[in-house]
Amino acid sequence: MTPSKGSADAVHVETPPNAPAREGHGWRTYRFLVALAAVIVVGAVAFLLWQRFGPRPGPKYGVAINANAPVQDFRLNSTLGHPLALSDFADRYTVLYFGYTTCPDICPTTLADLGKAEKLLGDTAKRMQVFFVTVDPEATRQASARLPGLL
Repeated sequence: MTPSKGSADAVHVETPPNAPAREGHGWRTYRFLVALAAVIVVGAVAFLLWQRFGPRPGPKYGVAINANAPVQDFRLNSTLGHPLALSDFADRYTVLYFGYTTCPDICPTTLADLGKAEKLLGDTAKRMQVFFVTVDPEATRQASARLPGLL
């Protein structure tokens, strides 16, 4: 039986002897996958380094003030029985936090974050003074009466 002219069995293409051999699709796919894996690994390492050493976000709450200009002195009443002035702490970094003594969620969390910051600062924390300024003095007076020595 001889193949007919239109049959697929009858087609034969010869490659010239000096033509380069074609790479198989398997080798090309393998090289692509290796290159893709390398790009993914480099991207993951870059992302992790960025997370570890990249710029830090600003504070979530409050306003960070760069004290290039001096702040005017002021006095506040305290639960210590005498007023406190900002100038009393001129040799310290001063943090003012405004909140409620009866605040159930954000105030305690922020104060805990300030406590963590003090631990991270190590010996420098001795130069830091945190003030909790109440925005509800009546509730603070009541809490102070119930918990003497705490506030």
